[in-house]
Amino acid sequence: MPRRLLLIFGVFLIGAVALAACVGGDDTIPATS
Repeated sequence: MPRRLLLIFGVFLIGAVALAACVGGDDTIPATS
């Protein structure tokens, strides 16, 4: 896997987790609250 694709996937994954934490509540990332 190209490093650029891996980087894009990593950024997308972090963004998705952050969005899920904002929308779904504090259950996804307990450290936020």
